[in-house]
Amino acid sequence: MNPFMRALIDRLAAKGMELDDVASFIGSLANNISFDSHITIEEANRRLRASGWAGIELDEHTFQLAVSCFEVEGLTGSKQDSGADTEKYID
Repeated sequence: MNPFMRALIDRLAAKGMELDDVASFIGSLANNISFDSHITIEEANRRLRASGWAGIELDEHTFQLAVSCFEVEGLTGSKQDSGADTEKYID
């Protein structure tokens, strides 16, 4: 298991996100970051809110953890992901 992904899932859960929503949220975040590898946290949060994820605000630590996770998984740049692969990390 990718330790970055495990840490990201745990962090989102600690921020109050239901485990059933984590895969979809990570997929939305991956899609937003894959469009722009130089995205700022403010822009990522704006795009997430516009995508219907108004209930969670990324802090700097969670954002950097996600970016690192996506780099390890190869989800930054031109490749997009639906978030389905993250389900294998959720207990």
